[in-house]
Amino acid sequence: MLICRDPAKKRQGFSLVELLVVIAIFGLLISMLMPAIQSAREAARRTSCQNNIKQLATAMLSYESAFRHFPPGLISRKDGSSATQTLEAPAFGWGAAILGQLESNTELQFLKQVSDNFRTPRWWDPEDEERDGAELVLPVFICPSDNLGQRNKMRNFFGNHGKSNYVGVIGPKLFKELKEIDDLSDLGGFRTGPVRSDEERIELEWPGILFPNSKTRISKIRDGTSNTFLIGERDGKTRGASTWCGTDRLSWINNQLGCTSADPRYTINCVATELGTAWASFGSMHSGGAYFARADGSVEFIASQIDGRVYERLGAKSGGGRHDQ
Repeated sequence: MLICRDPAKKRQGFSLVELLVVIAIFGLLISMLMPAIQSAREAARRTSCQNNIKQLATAMLSYESAFRHFPPGLISRKDGSSATQTLEAPAFGWGAAILGQLESNTELQFLKQVSDNFRTPRWWDPEDEERDGAELVLPVFICPSDNLGQRNKMRNFFGNHGKSNYVGVIGPKLFKELKEIDDLSDLGGFRTGPVRSDEERIELEWPGILFPNSKTRISKIRDGTSNTFLIGERDGKTRGASTWCGTDRLSWINNQLGCTSADPRYTINCVATELGTAWASFGSMHSGGAYFARADGSVEFIASQIDGRVYERLGAKSGGGRHDQ
């Protein structure tokens, strides 16, 4: 038996209105899911950043175990130059000092051999093979949330040095730039400076653990290693990040080091209006604060709203940086 279908009952496709409704529903679902996906990705990036700074702090503690002091925050040239020449010359950073404690691959072993001498760092010289080492990108020094390139175009003459999002803590205050050895500043209540004064023959010290030519022993950290910051985060967007290898001039100490000042121009994730203050502060691409490693190797996310007095005390190794002359 033949069954004839009524042409009027022929199946029809989606109408334009139905199609638009389906598209709108899919768009709504995606818009609801995207924040969750982005939040999950940022959580993973934060965990990776936390692991990075933990690894760096552990390497610094290994350095301390080997040499009985933490690595210098900056290492000036040791070729008999005058104090003024030393301040104007390039300097290795604490990141170069701990290469041997970080990895065992060939590249880092080569760099460790280079950094063992710490004589005349020549990162700026295109003809010098050491410059190639400074260009290396070492992932442990880079926060995954800072997607502004793996080489720092802001912190050196050539814009090619491997970036670092982690800098040493110099204490509650940081003088922006020191041109002469006699140009000493009053940091945390006592006279300080970046190198030894040849005239006075005294060692000049900063309130934090890391400073130029520092060799801080754990016994000097009288506030306790669990109460003292060692290194912290710095983003590349507002604060110019850093470079792991060192700085073009020792006097540009804010390349490798940052301060924990209660001054609003220096606080965590501050909105700084001056280049010098922005580049000397701590901050991150994470919302609400930045990661810091303490001298015992522990890592904590510190909120931007931390009390200024507490922030200053955590940056100093003894008495919050308040010492008598």
